[in-house]
Amino acid sequence: MGKKLVTSIKIDEDIWKKAKITAIKRGITVTDLLNTALEEELKKT
Repeated sequence: MGKKLVTSIKIDEDIWKKAKITAIKRGITVTDLLNTALEEELKKT
């Protein structure tokens, strides 16, 4: 994995809440959850 980039995105509040809950349940950060989700999505292309 490369250098970390601090950025800002606009996301639906309900999706953000679900992401935070999911991350907590998995014992990871939302950043790690989003990185994993983006990596999986990008593998499809």
